[in-house]
Amino acid sequence: MSGALPLAQAQHDDKKGAYDKMMAGLESNKSKLESDVRTYKEEIAQDESRYHYLHNMIRILTVQVPYPPTPLPHGHLCAIAASVLAGTPVS
Repeated sequence: MSGALPLAQAQHDDKKGAYDKMMAGLESNKSKLESDVRTYKEEIAQDESRYHYLHNMIRILTVQVPYPPTPLPHGHLCAIAASVLAGTPVS
């Protein structure tokens, strides 16, 4: 019986070492994934904020700048938006 205990202890230590190594790798992966998720959530929040800001700026511009009865050439509204954002008078 005395020879079985050291053998069992050695097997236990080997398995525990493999388990600890595997858990360290999983923890590392988990930390990396959590970091990626935080980064993506921050990017999404910034993009959503920018979307709402631009959407509201367009709404403000449509109220401030009356549309003429004839269609504007493509790009004219962009020029108006750029001038309002820059603080220059709209002509």
